[in-house]
Amino acid sequence: MWEIILWACITFGVLCGIIILAYYFFSYRALKARRKEIIAMNDSIKAGKKCTFNGIHGKLISVGDSTCEVEIAKGVVLTISRYIITSID
Repeated sequence: MWEIILWACITFGVLCGIIILAYYFFSYRALKARRKEIIAMNDSIKAGKKCTFNGIHGKLISVGDSTCEVEIAKGVVLTISRYIITSID
């Protein structure tokens, strides 16, 4: 009887390990694709383009190494991190 319980536990452990490895594999592929999209978007940040960050729409005025100036209304300019930008139009 103990042998049956032992083999059931081993089988369950192996199946859980396979499921964890499959989940990790598919998650890693999706994360890698998303990382490529983010890098491409950050490379396309240029002054004069329209952008969105945290639901706020604006126009890029100047772009630095780590910050950007965004005009959200006439005469209203915000300095933000370039990594907070979620989309470029």
